[in-house]
Formats: sequence, C-alpha cells, structure tokens
Amino acid sequence: MKTKKNTIQSPKPAAAKKMKAGPKKARAVIRVALRPVERVSKAGAKKSALKARGARYDRAVQFAVADPVETPVQTGIAAKVKLGLSERNNANVIDFGRTHERAIGGHTAFPAPWPTPAVFDAALAELEALNEEYEQMRLALKALGERRNQARAAFDAIFTQRGTYVELQSGGDPVLIQQVALPVKNPSAKLPPLPAPYGLRTDLGEVAGQMTLRWDTVSGARSYLLEKSAVLPDGGREWSLTKVGPSLAKLTDLVVGTRYAFRVAAVGGAGGRSPWSPEVERVAG
Repeated sequence: MKTKKNTIQSPKPAAAKKMKAGPKKARAVIRVALRPVERVSKAGAKKSALKARGARYDRAVQFAVADPVETPVQTGIAAKVKLGLSERNNANVIDFGRTHERAIGGHTAFPAPWPTPAVFDAALAELEALNEEYEQMRLALKALGERRNQARAAFDAIFTQRGTYVELQSGGDPVLIQQVALPVKNPSAKLPPLPAPYGLRTDLGEVAGQMTLRWDTVSGARSYLLEKSAVLPDGGREWSLTKVGPSLAKLTDLVVGTRYAFRVAAVGGAGGRSPWSPEVERVAG
C-alpha cells in the first residue's frame, strides 16, 4: 500500500507571476511618486535667465548678443537721491554741481527748486573761487618749499665748511671750539691718521679761466681741503685755501696764462687732517 507524501502545492503559474510582478509595480509606483514634477538644473536655470535677458548660454559662458543698455528707472518705487559728496574731491563736486544746475534749470518737474537757484549758484561759485585760489597757493607753496630746500642744502654745505675751518684752526681744542658756539663731538675710539690723497689731476674748462680738479677719495675722510698758489718766479708758493668739500672742485677765477700749483688734504682721522698730497702744476687756459 503506497503512502502519499505530504507535499505543499505551489501556486499556479499565473498566480505566481502575478505575485512576482507585484513588488516591481509597487517600486515603480514609489519611484514615480518620488520623482519631482519638473527638474531644472542650475545650468538650465542660468541658461533660461540669460535667454530671458537676450543672451545665449554656452557651457556657463555668457556672450552678449547686443550692446548692454542702461537699465530703465523702475517706476512705482520710492527712490532716494545718492549724492556721495564725501567720496568726491572739490573739483569733482564743482563739476557735479554745475551738471546738476544745468539739468534742473527749466525742468518742468522741478519748477521751484529749493534752495533757490540763486542760493545754490552763489554757494557753488564761492567754492569754485576758493578752490581755485587754494590750488594757486598750493602750487606757489610747493615752489617755495623747493626753494627753501635748496637754500637749506646750500647753507648746510657752507656751515660744514665753517665747522671744518674751526676744527682745523683750533687744532682740536674743545675749549676754543665751544667758545665760538659750536658743539664738540663726543670722543670715540681713537682714529688712525689718514693718508694723503693721491691722483690729483686737472682738466681745463670750456670757458677761459676755468679748471676742474679731481683726486682719489680717502677712506674715512669727512671732507677735503684744496689749496692753490701761483708759481712765483723763484719757484716759491703762497698757498691759499680755495675749496672745502668733496673730491671734486671747479675753479672759475683763474688768470689765463698763469701757472698754478695745487695740493689737497683729507679732513678727519687723528690730528684732524692728513698730509698734503703731491703738488700738481697747470697753466690756466
């Protein structure tokens, strides 16, 4: 006697197919429900905005298809005046005021400006006149300042020469220096004596009686002393101080045809002055 096995019958194929398709359909419904009605990307939104303004869009690069026009004033909105006077200089404010004055004159929308045109024009004219006067004085003051600076530089050079003279003439005596109302520099480390300058040379100038003298600089020298002397018939010298200053001297008062001797010394170091350089002779031309 055969025994029947207990089996579980599977559903019919059609029913199984229906059950299998059920979850997909549900997922599809869910996807449709979650999808927005209209999806617009950022690039698309920008493209639409540009198109509305009369421009075309090409990979986020905007190309104007026509010259830009000034945005028309929006009516129906309470606008406020923006003068920006604090950001303008005087000349710009004057031009600004003149432009406004011409524009508002005779305008039908502003028949009676306040303050009155007479008051406005008077204030503007006063500002314009004073600004012009100020500019003229500013230029004059600038020129005066340049002249003052030149005079100061010239006086400083003259005063430096006087200080060198007092220093040499006093022999470095601080009492004598202070007696002529000049301060004394605090002594520092003992300085070595300076060597005599070398390379003294002369060049005749383009004008008669002129001569230019140059020499090699000496390290540590504050200034230089240049002396000249007409060469006497017996070969003697009568030296006189001709120049105190840098390593260049231009002489203009020489007598044409006269033979002169020149020598130079450096100022500074121990003793206050170096030995004199070898003499150089030259006939003035």
